[in-house]
Amino acid sequence: MQEATGLISILEGTIREIVRQEVSTALQAHQGTPLRPGRERWLTPPAAARQVGISEKAIRNMIRTGAIVPRLRNVDPNPRQPKYLVNVDDVTLVAQRPVPPAEPAAHAAEQLDLEDHARRIRAKAGRR
Repeated sequence: MQEATGLISILEGTIREIVRQEVSTALQAHQGTPLRPGRERWLTPPAAARQVGISEKAIRNMIRTGAIVPRLRNVDPNPRQPKYLVNVDDVTLVAQRPVPPAEPAAHAAEQLDLEDHARRIRAKAGRR
């Protein structure tokens, strides 16, 4: 019985020393690497929009374009309407990026298309 107790204490000491060495090696490898402050916060898009101060539509556009990666919240693996959680820190980073200016030619073409569309609607309304 005493032999088993002695063996257990020797094994415990050996395991502790191995863990100390592994932790020390890992810390030295990551020395100088900044760690993210706090833990990640995952919220629904409406809650994240309120916290960051942007629209929910902007967050949904970020998800659609792949600027942020959401996490599926549904329990069902194949939901009819997926419910997502987004990382608030990622949303904040993407929201703070400068938006490149739109090309004036593209905007003018869109404006002409809208005017043409409005003309067609007025013409149809006049025929009735």
